[in-house]
Amino acid sequence: MTKIEKKKYEQFLEESGTEDKAWFLYMRWKAQTDLYYLASEIFGLKKAQDKRGKKRLDPRVHKKMCEELMREDDTLQLYPRNHMKSTFVKFWIIRQILRNQNVRIGLWSKTATLVSKELESIKRYLETPVLMELFPEIVIPRKQWEKDTKEGFCMVRDEELGTPPQEGQVEVWGVGATVTGHHYDYHVYDDIIDQDSVTSATQIEKVEDWWGYMQSIKDLGAVEKIIGTRYHMHDIYGRILAEGYFEKENIIIEKALVGTKPFYAFYTYKDLMKLKKRMGNQKFATQMMNDAVPKEDRIFVPPYPLYHPEDFPKEVKYYISVDPAATIRKHSDQSGICVGAVDIKNPSRVFFVEGEGVKLPPNELAGLILQKIIKYRPKKVGIELGLQQALQPLIDIKIREWEGDNKEYIRPEFVAIPTGKTKKADKLNRTIGAMIRDNRALFPGEYLNKDLVVKRSFLPMFRQFDFYNPMTDKNEDDIIDSAAIMIQTIEHFAPAHWFKGHGLDPLDQNMTMEAIMKLNNKKPEGWGWQFTA
Repeated sequence: MTKIEKKKYEQFLEESGTEDKAWFLYMRWKAQTDLYYLASEIFGLKKAQDKRGKKRLDPRVHKKMCEELMREDDTLQLYPRNHMKSTFVKFWIIRQILRNQNVRIGLWSKTATLVSKELESIKRYLETPVLMELFPEIVIPRKQWEKDTKEGFCMVRDEELGTPPQEGQVEVWGVGATVTGHHYDYHVYDDIIDQDSVTSATQIEKVEDWWGYMQSIKDLGAVEKIIGTRYHMHDIYGRILAEGYFEKENIIIEKALVGTKPFYAFYTYKDLMKLKKRMGNQKFATQMMNDAVPKEDRIFVPPYPLYHPEDFPKEVKYYISVDPAATIRKHSDQSGICVGAVDIKNPSRVFFVEGEGVKLPPNELAGLILQKIIKYRPKKVGIELGLQQALQPLIDIKIREWEGDNKEYIRPEFVAIPTGKTKKADKLNRTIGAMIRDNRALFPGEYLNKDLVVKRSFLPMFRQFDFYNPMTDKNEDDIIDSAAIMIQTIEHFAPAHWFKGHGLDPLDQNMTMEAIMKLNNKKPEGWGWQFTA
């Protein structure tokens, strides 16, 4: 016992007069005030072990986890997979009920089915004999509960604490569920995303929309507890981190390995290396290291180069690039559009100004491009060859109408960008990928809490960068394609510029920049010496 615990026991002994009653009161007090004690002693977690005889409870890890959960503050706790974080969330919920019978807790997880299973697990823990013996007025027999459904439960309320609330002690929801008319003292989000939640930028945005909705209905005084594992750089946890929603001291991110030493004593280094081999680099990085950006086998590797708002060049030439949607069935396809600027005095880099995906039919897309031409007066507009043949006449008509009405010439040079026979991943690697790696493609940053972060309108582009898988053709890459077309549109960046006069298709050649330079009798210097063309 600590000094405080010993003093408390002596107080109970003096009040009760017998050691048995004092110990009973002491155990009640410890269960209500010490989450780790509740887990290890009352629920017997100290005896839990796997088939190898390895103990599941690690005092160093789980005491820390408990202390974080017990803070009456909003906390974000990101722990590796299989570190018992969901188990301790259940114990924390039970502790809150033991402390206040009138508490209202909302528990969310990935799906309604999964969270219902978590709810049933909490109910089974509440039938633990020792717990029922210690708290007979709170943890009553299940048959006597006021409410017991798949969506929640309420054992018994204490009317002396005031009018009992209409909500249950615990109510559960799946992510995406519409919650109206329910108010909670605690919002608990336990593993609210999975692999399906981050398969595309669209899926991520759905979770973000739901998250925004939850913030709008949450009582101002409610405490949020978020516990989970990373899946992707721009998952909802990433957004919470980027937006600075929580105080830094209430954000906890743990990795399964600290150097070569396992964080959780349940694992050995050999165990984790075996897991990494079986899971693969990417899954191990996210699930076990909370590293949302593994670098293996990636074309686009964050952090992507940003420019400060005040560093944008004063004199620039603008360029526009367009990757039109191939179809417009129900507006399901997106067209990618980028606007880039090149410093007239130092044209070694492209500063992206806009980058977006839009769902518009050809006529409306042509109107949007006209507005950008009016605004930026670009030197060139690059459009993918083939799709350009259908779109450009519509743009021409709108330009002529505008020029006739305004008595001003604004027509830029239109460039049809061929796709070539090169595999798309190679094409992206040799154009926008190479420019990013060489810090010659820069994206707009904005200040958030004095930190420079990507401008919010560019998050969809960055998500496509992060998600891009060179091993498959099933990618959301319309904005990336338009960024690649931007590199081919700017005359002195385009690979075609280096092959001029040699009768070669730059997109069909697996050539290094060294070979290209020799072909053009250039010295090993310039914009792309370090990377493959």
